[in-house]
Amino acid sequence: MKLDLIANRMKKGMRSDEYLKGLRDPMPHWLEAYEKGQALDVRVFLGSRVVFYPGSGFDGQPIKLFGGTHVSHCFIYADYVREPEAVTTELADPRYGFRGYSLFDRIFLKEKDLTPFGWKQHLSREELGEAHYRFASVTPYGFIQILSRDEGFDVDHGPERLAILFLGADAVATYDDLFCQPEATPPFAMVVQDHGWGGQYTPFDDSGLLKRLAARMDRFPKYLLIATNTQAWSGYVKVDGLEPVYGGEAGRELPMNGFYMCGM
Repeated sequence: MKLDLIANRMKKGMRSDEYLKGLRDPMPHWLEAYEKGQALDVRVFLGSRVVFYPGSGFDGQPIKLFGGTHVSHCFIYADYVREPEAVTTELADPRYGFRGYSLFDRIFLKEKDLTPFGWKQHLSREELGEAHYRFASVTPYGFIQILSRDEGFDVDHGPERLAILFLGADAVATYDDLFCQPEATPPFAMVVQDHGWGGQYTPFDDSGLLKRLAARMDRFPKYLLIATNTQAWSGYVKVDGLEPVYGGEAGRELPMNGFYMCGM
């Protein structure tokens, strides 16, 4: 069903998950057929319908929202202040893990895997500024977590499998690397949430380098999920009539302003 038809049929007060169910997508064949220990080309992962979360921390709400509705099976979490050991520890902690899912396999990526389309930087050093280099405090890393749905949970809880690419990397550089190179394609959706505790050298809102990069390379997500503390990107139209969505790490709820559809 076309996105504009879905928007036109919406009713006042529709839940976001009800809206998203109209955008369901089948599980990628590679994920359905994946076997433990199997080699995986990152380009295959990126060829799926992907939701990108820059500055993600360990906020599982987008996976519940997009994964639970079968809209997307693949996610990219990028955060340059999370060490890999901290991420794997939280994944194993029942307080932070993904309810109804267990680890099926974990694929550790090599340095060459983190630039699957080659690398040409599309923002100058002057644009990035010195703060960019000061904030990049984590040695870059990446691994793909394949999750399988637990027994006792059915299709209404979510798909049989999910895949999450965890990156210790700068959000702007990640977007350039994975979505702006010649053979790359933009993500299906992106969570846009500015953080107010000093760990962000550029805003993710309409004024920041992430938006500038997407505009320069004409690589825009179809959907944005915008936090209430963040200015929406110009060129996007808010999907009206949806009830509020709440995101944030455990103990820190943040209301999301809603879904925005690319009008470009």
